[in-house]
Amino acid sequence: MSLDEKKKIKKEKSAGGIVFKVTKQGPLIAMMLDPYYKWGFPKGHIEKGETAEEAAVAETQEELGLSNLKVVAPIDVTEIRFLERFRLGKPVSNPNSIIHKTIEFFLLKATPDAVAHPQKEEFIHDVEWVTPDEARERLKYKNMVSLLEKAISMIEDSLK
Repeated sequence: MSLDEKKKIKKEKSAGGIVFKVTKQGPLIAMMLDPYYKWGFPKGHIEKGETAEEAAVAETQEELGLSNLKVVAPIDVTEIRFLERFRLGKPVSNPNSIIHKTIEFFLLKATPDAVAHPQKEEFIHDVEWVTPDEARERLKYKNMVSLLEKAISMIEDSLK
């Protein structure tokens, strides 16, 4: 019997953002050190009555401590499966659910002087602005690689 057959599968929908800003040094991308100490991008649940785009902006602004983000365009959708280890910010002592999460990502633009601050309550450990090449090096989530590449291409196109 597979893991999926033994565990209950919960479906969830989330939205997130890849944020960039244009500086004299070129474009920089905001990356966050998440609760698992991996560099990635903000995302969160889509609340009732909220669109994916609205959720992406709200969650990204909260987790990165930013404001006035402008939606440039949708990037793509990714799906992940993982064992539920946290619920409502607290560890689950006996995980018995697999989360199948669909995440819609958007490209968001910050002002050139934007300063990011990690949302400590959500266990975001750090936020840094990095070059596209540094973002490629830091990203450890395989399902996010193609999203990052699409975002970088979109950023480069917007600067032409």
